[in-house]
Amino acid sequence: MQEIKIAVLLASLLFSLNAADGISGKAYYKWVYPTGPEGDQPNEFSFDRIYVTYKKHLREDIKVKLTTDVATQGSAWMVYQKYAYLEWHTAVGDLFVGLQGMNVFNVTESNWGYRFLAKSPMDKHGFASSADMGVGLARNFTDLIRLHLTLTNGGGYKHPEEDKYKKLAGQIVYGSKDLTTLPGFNVGVVASIEPYEQESDSSKGMTSVVALFGAYATESLRIGVEFDREIDSGEENPDRQILAVYADIHIGELSGLKVKAFGRLESYDPNLATEKDGELNIIAGVNVSPIKTFNIAPNIRYRLPQDGESGITAFQLNFKFKF
Repeated sequence: MQEIKIAVLLASLLFSLNAADGISGKAYYKWVYPTGPEGDQPNEFSFDRIYVTYKKHLREDIKVKLTTDVATQGSAWMVYQKYAYLEWHTAVGDLFVGLQGMNVFNVTESNWGYRFLAKSPMDKHGFASSADMGVGLARNFTDLIRLHLTLTNGGGYKHPEEDKYKKLAGQIVYGSKDLTTLPGFNVGVVASIEPYEQESDSSKGMTSVVALFGAYATESLRIGVEFDREIDSGEENPDRQILAVYADIHIGELSGLKVKAFGRLESYDPNLATEKDGELNIIAGVNVSPIKTFNIAPNIRYRLPQDGESGITAFQLNFKFKF
């Protein structure tokens, strides 16, 4: 109830500013039809996300961004404040203060290009949050090289800080950060560290994430790959690993509809010390766009556990619209 009150208050504030040009939004909807064991996924219509964003320049080099996030959590609909930060363009670099987007998988999410279908691999498996409270600094050294550093709470935008430790993350990208609209390429590396106190004996542990990624795009094709590993020096969490490849192919136009085919192959190991406990996930489908801001994507999902159990298949129909 408190989250809803905050969202209503924020929405009222945004519209009272009489600045409709600074307001935008997008929504992700889906229909899921499972074919695997009963109870694995229901046959339902639902939404994944509804975002409403307000942006305003306070002066030429300073702007603010506020974004609310409506998401499903179990059987409930929850409202969160995802972004609430100030961005200041300085001689040193771009300074971010407040609740801001993280630098761990933002580029690989763009390389994948289909967030409305599925989260990027690191986001899906909880290697990092997409936003957090703290400070950040990003600097372009050339037109192709960009460094982005963040110091944040570590718990993500859905949770308040619970300990005295902070998360330090760094990203270096060579090439374009967003290949969804223009041809180009990128390669990069991400690293993060976050200490914590172990519950067993109050000793200090450390969670580290290292990721390598790359992508290439032409006017008709986009392909990407990433390798992600999470290492825990303590006893509370196992070391984990992800290897993923994805592609987006422009097929052509049919009766005014832009048609693309996409696919993603992802191998996930939740415990590197245990054999045959991982899984293989496949997503494949077609993306149809009657207009640039509206997408319809019928697709099929397949999950194959490594322990010998039968694979699980589900059909989905995903939608995205922006305003």
